[in-house]
Amino acid sequence: MPHDSENYMTRRATGVALITLGILLCAVVIVVLRVQWNSPPTRWLAAIADLLMSFGVDMDVRVLSLCACATLISGLLFLTSDSSKAAIIGWQLARFVLHLAAVYAIAGYGPRLAGWTRNVVLPLIQRPTSSSSFEFLFSHIFAFSFVPALFAGLTNASFKHKAAQYVWLVPAIVLAYKFATFPTPMRSVLDNAPSFPNFSGAFHEYFGRDFLIGEYRDWGDFWRMVSGNPDMMRGMTQLRVTAPFYAGIGYCLAACVALRFRVHQKFVEHLKAWEQSRLDPY
Repeated sequence: MPHDSENYMTRRATGVALITLGILLCAVVIVVLRVQWNSPPTRWLAAIADLLMSFGVDMDVRVLSLCACATLISGLLFLTSDSSKAAIIGWQLARFVLHLAAVYAIAGYGPRLAGWTRNVVLPLIQRPTSSSSFEFLFSHIFAFSFVPALFAGLTNASFKHKAAQYVWLVPAIVLAYKFATFPTPMRSVLDNAPSFPNFSGAFHEYFGRDFLIGEYRDWGDFWRMVSGNPDMMRGMTQLRVTAPFYAGIGYCLAACVALRFRVHQKFVEHLKAWEQSRLDPY
């Protein structure tokens, strides 16, 4: 009985802590969305957000929102969890949201990875590129979203979360909706022919390459480029919509492989065998 009571108190304390953290994340999301409340807590949250951004931590609203949802769900489950089917579904939902946040975080990290590759890796291997920073990023969005997500998905070998296999559905649904609702070209008011979705234009918008973007010299030049260069706007659209789709596919593919083929266990076994061979070569 004392052990059960101690376990209950631990779960209750964990639940309260997670709910508190979830509420704090929700408040940060509100601040990032620039909902200004003239109150001391809002000013403190704005200061925390600015401090994180000064250290290079991007305040991605999608990732913060998903983390807040996963934290709140987990906190509630710690307070009310039992062995019922509803609790099992709740934990699967929390894990799904958390893995989805990881997918969007990986997609959002693509620009930093592209900058590091362009400025450090390519000169190091004596393969510099003449493309501008944005042109290089947008031309390799698939590589800088799919490949990191593929490696990140392999970590599911340690967690064995089945929900990680399905997180690709959310970015796929978003992309399909954007694709299907892509605006059709303007037609004459006298033309009575039926209007069909502009699939060629949508494909070029969300999957097309051949970007032509120059390098910017200052922030004024950057904002003029953003507002005046259609390739810049198309690249940003792919970064927001297409990159999470690529990342979701890579993440789920690796998660499925890790879940079904016990990649982590086989890796550990091979590592132990290699260490043993070094210690005992005979």
